Amino acid sequence: MRHQLIEWSQPAVREVVEWALPTLERRRADALDNDMRGDELAGQFAAWVADEVKEFRRLATAGALPTREAGEPTLAAARQALLAELAGLGRLQPLLDDEQVNDIHVLGHDTVFVLTADGRKESMPPIADSDGQLIERIKWVATRDGVTARSWDLAHPTLDLRLASGHRLSAVMAITPRPTITIRRPSWTLDRLDQFVAVGTVSEELGRFLGAAVRARLNIVLAGGQGAGKTTLMRGLLNEVSPVERIVTAEDARELRLDELVDADGQRLHPDVVALETRTENSEGAGRFTLADCLHLAKRLNPDRVVVGEVRSVEAGQMVDAMLGSAGGSMCTVHASGAHQAIGRLRSLMTLHGTLSEQAALELLTDAVDLVVYQEKEPTTGRRYVRQVAEVGLTDGHATFHDIFLPTPDGRAVLHSLPHHLAERLRPFGYAMPASNGQVVR
Repeated sequence: MRHQLIEWSQPAVREVVEWALPTLERRRADALDNDMRGDELAGQFAAWVADEVKEFRRLATAGALPTREAGEPTLAAARQALLAELAGLGRLQPLLDDEQVNDIHVLGHDTVFVLTADGRKESMPPIADSDGQLIERIKWVATRDGVTARSWDLAHPTLDLRLASGHRLSAVMAITPRPTITIRRPSWTLDRLDQFVAVGTVSEELGRFLGAAVRARLNIVLAGGQGAGKTTLMRGLLNEVSPVERIVTAEDARELRLDELVDADGQRLHPDVVALETRTENSEGAGRFTLADCLHLAKRLNPDRVVVGEVRSVEAGQMVDAMLGSAGGSMCTVHASGAHQAIGRLRSLMTLHGTLSEQAALELLTDAVDLVVYQEKEPTTGRRYVRQVAEVGLTDGHATFHDIFLPTPDGRAVLHSLPHHLAERLRPFGYAMPASNGQVVR
């Protein structure tokens, strides 16, 4: 798909696009004002594009347009590019459609990189004619294409949303020298723990342990750096949850998409999911809905489990409160450099507004969290794997950790030792530690 961007960047193709696009955008605006949507609108787009390109060829052939070249390969590429302008993200669209592209980094309209599935970083042609045009494109996406409409302007210089395709888009303007956009591809290929075992993210032993921990309703924190795969692993863990349970999720941008997952027979894995998403304030400063608001609401929705996509501010206290107030089995992710460090990170977030002392926060936190699972991504190879699993406790006012799984020289976690009380808790849920692996400690 990346080759399409190169084709669409050819001067002859751009000439056709720039000639036809103003008329097509006016038609699109009129159609949207008349509430035309869905398949009807898509059909109109295709018909309008065909008409405009046909008219361009007629005028070029008659000598009425000073054109470089109007052969069929050029016109075919122009038709595709125009459809992407009307219905997609313009010249970004081929990069979104390319399944080998994991991440897209945009630093202004003419500095574009992609990170591929095999770990390579490639430079791409410009995706707009100017930074201003790029900003207008993303503004349009934010108000039309995102699952939740968002503002992106001088008053709201940051943007975070999930596209209809599932991609996560983060954008910054005004506070950076040039508009900066990062787009991450969701990993929909990993939905079950046995798939994580197959790709080496977890060992078979760790997969059985984590599955039992979820079924036993342990509260779990998934920690790791940016892009380590925390959300993807959390979705895999949540698919161990019984379909009769009600799950309430809270995210800045919906990435888990539990309500869309189906089994081999086409049955929904989680038919009772309430997916809450934050909102920024509107131009009048009203309508903001934060993660803390989501969690406050979640407690009134009678959840069996509460899940937070990423804890990064004062909502940490609400998350811990939800863990303590439920029957267990809640989860969240947090940025941290290790399993032990995750608890310190959450404690700091809980005390941001000074309503809790560090000691009170620590006591609540260690009472709520059962396990921390630390996942890592190798920067050179892009491999993602669980490196450490620790049980959390409190002794003499200090956080204590029992490292259940520890890394081998290749970085992947293997069983080290399992507390006896945890072994007994997990046994009814399908996990019995082989006598030859690790040790049970009392």
